[in-house]
Amino acid sequence: MILISKIKKINKFLDELESLPFFGFTALKSIREFAMLNIDRKPLKDAIGRVPSLKKEESEHSKRKEQIYVRQKDACLSKKDAKLFYKIYFGLLEFTNNKYKINKNLRIYNRVGINPYELKDIIEKFWDNKDVIVLEFCMANPYKFNKEELSITNELKKGFRSIVIITKFEAEYTAIMTGDKAYMLKGINDNIDNIISYKKLPQPVMTLIIPFRNKLIYDGILLEIDIKMGVSFERKVEAEYEKAIKYYHL
Repeated sequence: MILISKIKKINKFLDELESLPFFGFTALKSIREFAMLNIDRKPLKDAIGRVPSLKKEESEHSKRKEQIYVRQKDACLSKKDAKLFYKIYFGLLEFTNNKYKINKNLRIYNRVGINPYELKDIIEKFWDNKDVIVLEFCMANPYKFNKEELSITNELKKGFRSIVIITKFEAEYTAIMTGDKAYMLKGINDNIDNIISYKKLPQPVMTLIIPFRNKLIYDGILLEIDIKMGVSFERKVEAEYEKAIKYYHL
């Protein structure tokens, strides 16, 4: 079974090479022999990466990225809305922590300067049980939220976690894609292009998509997935984004 798996990987690798315009038949024959006889194909991949036409293509693509990059100007919430979001979200997380007794020494609600990454286990527990927790929270209303705040809290049930691709920075939004959908997100306290460089796009991440006051935001955590995308893949993502339906709310 292991041998069959390796052969499939080798064949896939060779099929990709054959689709490239700059590898002739003679080169492919040598590459095929190397790939079949060597378990460690890193030296081969490194050598391919040094092919002049590949390097030129990457260089031209990088220049194009820089030319089309639009620096974000108003792609995050106002300070007032950011404060409101964290008031509601941290209230829910404290309620979750108390309900499931995850960290009895941790205070979250109305705390300033807390690092969202410290709340990883509590955040996961909340989103895994969001419908029940939101319902119980709104019924108990432990922090005396007003009607608008309770309405916003209830809307959070529509949010979801997903692996997405940060595709493009628009002046007022960050476009992320999952499948054939493009969600137009706002940052919370900062524009997302100050967190992730446009040079990395398209960048796969694990994050949350959360509705908030007729906008889409995330919770401040972008877990980058360390995958190197080739130029052809990047162009495919760009083309898909152009024809994708843009969602500004859920």
